[in-house]
Amino acid sequence: MPKSNPTKQVSFRLPLDEYEQLLQNANKENKTVSELARNRIASTNRTTSLQDELRQLEARLVRKFFVMSCAIANLDRIEAKAANVRYNQLLREREH
Repeated sequence: MPKSNPTKQVSFRLPLDEYEQLLQNANKENKTVSELARNRIASTNRTTSLQDELRQLEARLVRKFFVMSCAIANLDRIEAKAANVRYNQLLREREH
């Protein structure tokens, strides 16, 4: 019967001190080194995905806040576009 979730063996080298730390942590958690490594890789992947989702959420909130601010300031489309250009310029300046 074929496996429902095929796997692939991965091999890599670690500095001895990092391996010993990994082994110690695996023993503390009553897991094998392989189980702990798989769990940490999966956790890193979830964290990266969550960070991407948070960046997207932040961008949506900034856009909504900008639209609300333009409405409160009673800016017309031309003024709103100019404000958006200026806002983006300020952001780029802050990044450098």
